[in-house]
Order: sequence, then structure tokens, then C-alpha cells
Amino acid sequence: MTEKSDFLERDSEHNCEVENGISSLVDEPKLNHELYSGKDEINDRNVLPEPTEGLGLKAQNRYLKAKVRVLLEENQKLNSQMTHQVRLINDEIVRMKSRMQELEEERNRLHRVTSAHSSQLEKMKKSLGETRVHCNELETEKTNYKKDYDSLKRNSDQQVLEIKSLTTRLNRAIEESDRYKAELEKVRSSTRESVGSMRHNMDDLMAENKRLEKQKSELISTFKKQMKLIDILRRQKSFLKPSTSGHRFKKVRINIRESINFQVKAVIRLEKLKSNKRKLPEMQLCVVHPFFIFLAEYYMSNPDLFPDLLSDSVLNALSLETLVRQGAEARIYRTKLFHSTYTFPCIIKERFVKRYRHSTLDATLSMQRMRAEVRQMLRCREVGIDVPPVLLVDVRRRRIWLGEVGPDAVTLQDWFKNLSSLATASDLCTMDIQEKTASRLRNLTTALGRLLAQLHSNHIIHGDLTMSNILVQQVDNCNKESDFRIVPIDFGLSSSSSGLTSQRLAEDKAVDLYVFERALTCGLDHKALSKITTDHADLNTPESLLNLIIKSYRDNYVSTILDDRQIKSKHDNAKSRGHLEKQDHEVKEILNKLEDVRLRGRKRLMIG
Repeated sequence: MTEKSDFLERDSEHNCEVENGISSLVDEPKLNHELYSGKDEINDRNVLPEPTEGLGLKAQNRYLKAKVRVLLEENQKLNSQMTHQVRLINDEIVRMKSRMQELEEERNRLHRVTSAHSSQLEKMKKSLGETRVHCNELETEKTNYKKDYDSLKRNSDQQVLEIKSLTTRLNRAIEESDRYKAELEKVRSSTRESVGSMRHNMDDLMAENKRLEKQKSELISTFKKQMKLIDILRRQKSFLKPSTSGHRFKKVRINIRESINFQVKAVIRLEKLKSNKRKLPEMQLCVVHPFFIFLAEYYMSNPDLFPDLLSDSVLNALSLETLVRQGAEARIYRTKLFHSTYTFPCIIKERFVKRYRHSTLDATLSMQRMRAEVRQMLRCREVGIDVPPVLLVDVRRRRIWLGEVGPDAVTLQDWFKNLSSLATASDLCTMDIQEKTASRLRNLTTALGRLLAQLHSNHIIHGDLTMSNILVQQVDNCNKESDFRIVPIDFGLSSSSSGLTSQRLAEDKAVDLYVFERALTCGLDHKALSKITTDHADLNTPESLLNLIIKSYRDNYVSTILDDRQIKSKHDNAKSRGHLEKQDHEVKEILNKLEDVRLRGRKRLMIG
């Protein structure tokens, strides 16, 4: 731009000089003044040529005028040429200006393109840096994959070796099974020889059975007659007066005792035959069962009528008891309870006497705990919680007859032990078994949370929620998905919500949850659990299992308290909605209390 302005300034100065020169040449007054100023001056300037020196002034004047005209014509020619030159120069200047404008626009465009290219270059540099970082990450990932591949290869080689060893052991087991089959054939051949003697013994036993059947019918008819006589005497209230009917009542009791002693001897004789490893048919035991069934039903319906009629030996002869387990407070027996038409298996819980305690204190504590346990179990049955049914209560012998949950039911502790034993199996690493185990664990945590929610939503505090006091029974549904039946037991330390404030009730529920949490954490095998659920982060630690149980507890706490009528009207009944909000507030308060209990342990808060 500066060069262009300098060029224009020089052009304008040149034009001014040309115009000034032309105007000075055309100025006639000045020229006449110069011509008439004197001859000497003209000669001095060498204006006139030498041939005109002899001419007069007028002639010289004419000559000079003619010369001026010629010069003016030449000047006009020069001026026209100069004007043409100036016009061409102006056209060139205009063209140069347009060219300069185009160049300026081109320069601006190139500047924009350059800036865009520079920004793209920066982006490409940044992208190149990110690509290099990603390339390094890919290299690292490649190295890790290579290490994993090497480890998998080593594991596969190890598994091949294990398969070979298992194949060897399988072949050995097959050889042993063949050997056992040969021995079994020998045993079968030896047992065929004893079949004849067994049949002979069977015939003798059948004959004895017929004889006992005949005696049974006679005894039952006699006993019914005696019972009718006792009922008649009871209605007349004459047996309460020893002066009038004491001798007859004594005679009836003596006849009953003789019948019972005869039947007990028959039972003892049959038990001796069983102890001698003789195979008895099931029908032989039916000889004494109907009598005891009738006697037991009458005794249970009239326990105060004959307080010393049935001794402990006779009551024990009613059913054979098998000791299942003994704890710190009671013994558990498995037996059968007989009815007039059927028998069914049951469990007897017997609270034994504590010799280190005073007899009165021990009897009082046992009575209170038996009463609390039976009441809480009946209340659980009323609200729909799955607990063993209470069949019979014997206060004198400190026994409670409960319905058996199932032959395949185990405690929660034994269930997790069985799961831990699966962790040592060689085929547990398969994905199918791991997924099945994870599904079973999720169903179990959901069932446990539902059970705790059912208890606490009905304001029932168990008091001793350990892994030994929860029974687990697996139930297979028709859709091939395993479900669990969770049954709580041992309600001896339980309590209910009567007379408790909301704060104390939430405190007791939180302590109940904390006891279960500590029992589950201490009773689980952490290594086995992490091995079983390797690919499931929400199941491989006891804390994650507890989180699932608490989540199920929170979800089921409100829903379990509603009955069918409230469920149908919960969307259009303001009172029911308020009840739902209250239950939601309760479960939040319980979980907040649980955090406080975790900080201080099992100790309860001392409230006023």
C-alpha cells in the first residue's frame, strides 16, 4: 500500500509540472513583455536566429509570433499526447487498484485458509497424541491379554493333567466296583441259603401275630367296656366319693394297669426280636399300636383323670425317639405321633434340667420360655409366617411336639457348609454350575429378606437369629427354577411389640438384624464363597450378600403387612396410603438404628 501511494504522489507532481510549463508557454502578455523589453535582452537569450538580426522589430515580432504559434501547436500535440498518456496511466492505475484489491482479498482468503489449516494441524497433533496414548494402552492391554492367555494355557495344561489323573482314578474305581460286584454275588449266593430259615421264622412270627391280634381284639373290647364304665361313673360323679365306689374304681385301675403291663411286655419282646437283627414285617408292630393309640388319645383328652396311670416307660413306648441334636438349652428328638387313623413324623423339643441352677428358678425360666415360644409360634402361624406347627405341649416333662419341616431340611449353617464343599469339586469352574449357584444364592437372599420382613412387620422379635435357628428347604418349581422354604425355629428368646415404644421397637429390630448379620459374617467361608461366585461381584463377599438381604428386607417390609383388602384399595384409599407411608418410615428408622447398633455392638440403648 505504501508503494502504491508513493507512485500516485509522484504522478500528481509530474502532472502539475507539465501544466505549469504549458501555461507559462501560452501566457502571451508575459511573452510580449519579454519581446519588447529590448533587443539586447533577446539577443542575450539567443531567441532570434542570426538571419533575422537585420529585420525590424515588427518583423521579428511577427517571426516570434509565428514561432509561438508553432510552439503552441507542438505544445497542444504534446498536451494531447500527455493527456492520452495520463489517461492510459489512470487506466493502468485503476487496473492496478482492482488488481491490488483482488490481491488483498486473495491474501485474506489465504490467511483464513492458513489459520484453518493451522487449527486443523493442532487438532491433528492432539489426535496424534491421543492416538499414541491409545496405542500405548492397546499395547498394555495386548501384554495383559498375552499374560492371561499364558495363564489360561497353563490352567488348561493343568486341567488336562487333572483329567488324566481323574481318568486313572475312574479306571481304578471301575475295577473296585467290579470287585465289589463279585463280592456282592458271593453275598447273594450266601443269603439264598438263609432264606429257608428266614421263611420258617416268618411263619412262626405270623402265627404269633395272629395270636396277638386275637388278644388285641379282646383287650380293646375289654378296655372300651371299662372306659364306658368310667364315663358313666364320671357323669354320676360317684367315683369322686371313696366311701361309695372306691373299690370299683380301684378294680378298674388295676385291670387297666394289668392290660398296659401286658402290652408293654409285648412291645419289649418285639424290640428284643428287632435287636437280634431279625427281619420283622411292618404289620407286627400294629399289634400294640391300636391299643396305645386309643390309650394315648384318651389320656391326652383327660390328663387329670389318671395322673399316675401312664408311666414314663409306657409314654416312651408310644413312639421310638431318635436324638437328632443337643444344644445349650434343649435336646431335639425325631419320632412319630400316632392318631386313630394315621401317623406322621414330628420333632420333640425337650428342655432338660440345669443342675447348676436352683430347681425353682430353673422350672420358672423353662416354663416362661416354653410359654413364650409356643405363643410366638402360634402368632406366626396366624399372620402367615411359615413355622413348624405346634402339635402337643407336655409341661410336666418340658416337651413340645412340633411338626417336622421335612426330611431334606437343613440349617442355614449346614446349607452354606454344603455350598463350601462344592467349592472343592473339580468341575465347579464350569460356567453352568457357577450360574446355577449364583441363581440359588440370589433366591436364598431374597427369601431370607422376605422372612425377616415378615417377622418385623408384624412386630415379632426373634431374639436369637443365628444360622442354626433357620431351616432351609429347597423346593423345585414346575418352571425348573429352585425356590427356598425358609422356616425360623427356637423362639425361646422372642418377644412381641406389646408395651414397647416405637423407638425401643426399632432398636430391638435393629439388634435382631445385627445378630443375624454377625452370625452370617462369622459363619460363612469367605474363600469358598469367592471361588464359587468369581464372576458375580454382588455375591462373592458376605457384605454383598448382606446388602442383597437388606434390599429384599426393605422391599418386602411394607408389602407383607397389607392384607388382600388393603392391597385392593391402596390406590384409592387415603388411610391405606398413610399406612404405607408409616411402614416406609418404620423401615427407614430400623435401618438407621442398625447403623448405630453396628457402631456400638449388640448392647441395647438404655432408654428411660
